[in-house]
Amino acid sequence: MPTGDQAPVGLRNLEVTTLDGHRAVLLRLSRAPTQVRQSSSSKPPQIVVQAWGPAGDDLPERSIPQIDPQIANVRVSRKGGNLEVVLEMQGVEPPAYTVHEMGDWIMIRFAAPQS
Repeated sequence: MPTGDQAPVGLRNLEVTTLDGHRAVLLRLSRAPTQVRQSSSSKPPQIVVQAWGPAGDDLPERSIPQIDPQIANVRVSRKGGNLEVVLEMQGVEPPAYTVHEMGDWIMIRFAAPQS
């Protein structure tokens, strides 16, 4: 099993929290990724975060049961060193969000709801 700089990126923990009045999803990774990309789409409304690292064993897609009323489902997979986390959102469009990289953490922070 590769370790250190050769280890593939894996998802260690996923947590939904509130930071400074904003809802956020925290992804704790097994190592800092070499590159992070994100995208979103509607129909279905989803946010996709991809974290690259060295190639390792591919991981078949698995679902994490609903963890938040705003998030219908979370799917996690890894192929060719690319860890992909898909947040399937409730509603028609994904909410406005920003992605922040912090070493081996990725934070997906949702914009404050408009009142």
